[in-house]
Amino acid sequence: MRKKVITWSDIDSLISNITLDIQRADYQINNIYGISRGGLIPAVLLSHKLSIPLTNNVVENTLIVDDIVNKNNLLEKTLNDSNYYLRHNDDIYTVSLIKREKSLFDP
Repeated sequence: MRKKVITWSDIDSLISNITLDIQRADYQINNIYGISRGGLIPAVLLSHKLSIPLTNNVVENTLIVDDIVNKNNLLEKTLNDSNYYLRHNDDIYTVSLIKREKSLFDP
């Protein structure tokens, strides 16, 4: 298996790019939810850059953040397990720093 090392500089660059994409798209994001462990650090970084509060629940206009989306990804599982998403799936947003080639889910 081939591994790629991601530096803090890489993470900072990815967060800056995501921040710009979100600002340009003018999404109505009111909360940011970080998936436990890997998604928490990028969620906090995005929260600071966008001045949007973190939340413990996926509710209307929430951005769900994870670090890596892969074949068995938690991002899609969290999205599908969300009671809110099951009722209203048009105002929940997802993002990840990295998407592996084998992932079928596209944040």
